[in-house]
Amino acid sequence: MTSSMENQQDLDQPVTKREFQAHTNEFQELKKDFQEFAAFAGETFATKQDLKESSFSTKEEVRLIVEKSEERITENLRQVLTSNDGIAKEVKAMREEQAAHFGSHKRQDEEIRNLKIHVGLA
Repeated sequence: MTSSMENQQDLDQPVTKREFQAHTNEFQELKKDFQEFAAFAGETFATKQDLKESSFSTKEEVRLIVEKSEERITENLRQVLTSNDGIAKEVKAMREEQAAHFGSHKRQDEEIRNLKIHVGLA
């Protein structure tokens, strides 16, 4: 392991043209890689301005959407329940009519039976 004193001495040493050229080529490759990444990032990542102009909803907008949805659902549920109340009343009325009709048939059947007995047909 080299000491910090040796590192300092290495930094003070002159650079050869070959070493300088190697570092320059390395720097150019890094610069090219960085430019490619910058282009990719510019196309891929959203800027602050992009987000402001986007259609993304804020928490407040989402809250308002949910609130309006809940109101619509509540109103629709109220309409369904009101409709069900009307249907339930109709079903109750039909059952009452059916019971009365059945009672009427039962009385008619009883009268017919009594008449048959009276006439001697039963």
